[in-house]
Amino acid sequence: MATMSRGQILEAAKNGAAVYFDKQIELLRRMCSIDCGTGEVEGNAKIVEIVLDYLHEIGGLELETIDAPDLGKHIVARYRPETPKGKLVMCAHLDTVFKPGDAAAYPFHIDGDICYGLGCVDCKGGVVMSSTAFRIAKEAGMLPDQEIVMIYNCDEEIGSPSGRKVYEREAKGATAAFVCEAGRKENGLITFRKGSMKAKIECFGKAAHSALAYEEGASAVLELAHKMIEVEAMNDWENKVFYNIADLEGGKNGVGTVADYAACNVSLKPSSEVEMAEMEARFKALESSCHIEGVTTKVTVTTSFPVLERTPANVALYEKIRDIGVEFGFVLPEQRTPAASDGNFLSHYGAPTLDGFGPYVYKMHAIDESMRLSSLPERTMLTAAVIASL
Repeated sequence: MATMSRGQILEAAKNGAAVYFDKQIELLRRMCSIDCGTGEVEGNAKIVEIVLDYLHEIGGLELETIDAPDLGKHIVARYRPETPKGKLVMCAHLDTVFKPGDAAAYPFHIDGDICYGLGCVDCKGGVVMSSTAFRIAKEAGMLPDQEIVMIYNCDEEIGSPSGRKVYEREAKGATAAFVCEAGRKENGLITFRKGSMKAKIECFGKAAHSALAYEEGASAVLELAHKMIEVEAMNDWENKVFYNIADLEGGKNGVGTVADYAACNVSLKPSSEVEMAEMEARFKALESSCHIEGVTTKVTVTTSFPVLERTPANVALYEKIRDIGVEFGFVLPEQRTPAASDGNFLSHYGAPTLDGFGPYVYKMHAIDESMRLSSLPERTMLTAAVIASL
């Protein structure tokens, strides 16, 4: 990169964000018109085509697509200088939580400073923001002597079962990772996210005719009801640690039969690696309690996302970005959130990680998903300036 003053970097970033704002809106409009919920392979293919076309237009990138069976494709775009002196990873995801037909039913539109569209902020806004920030830095001649990798995966909304392998690969040697999930609250940046685990509780009883031989049966449904009350009692309202129960099943043979099977899933949100182990042990202990004679219980605990812990490396990265933001006139407070993201993987695999780089969210995972429109150029110029300042 040619030597540029901080003022020149900031001016180039600001001008570039203004130049490409209309292009970003065009990309968002096209992307939000496509149904691309996780597993919508056809929709993912359309989104991938749009993003790859834009990355080709930017130029100077090695482009890779990675197949994720039954999910679609991940995109990895790589800028590689001759002698890189570090590595920056930026990421966002291509999938949404919405079902087929929703994109047409709830179309993209703009009302003043509010932009509406399914996935506009979670996380298509992060895709167009990060790629355009790279473009601005490239065209202004202010890319650092660092390898820059942009990862756009297709399965974040279900815990990145395929995408996490890409993050593990690219976190190696990374000196910084920017996660372009939505900005929130006071427009800050995120150094901590809780992890995400799931406990499946299965109860196995004995079927019997509910009128002729009720006493010979052992109701798995009734045992599960007791187990759910035990789970509810684990909630810690003071420290805001909650266990959400969902996906109930059981008694499929109807009221004429004592149910021999019942199950539910429970959401667990640990705040540390230690707490992850404690939660798993607490739920496994449910296997040893029995309220209905003849019923056995099995608990299976799986991890969707590790914890994004507030490590010294993550805090040091935040402080550097916060100071650059001040020069733009942006106050970027340090924040934490209970929801997980792919940043949890990047930090877990060793990359100093900062989350919440994307546009400012009003609503997400809702049919009126929306963002503050003016935050798109704000975050684009901030990210372009940060890239140039690494």
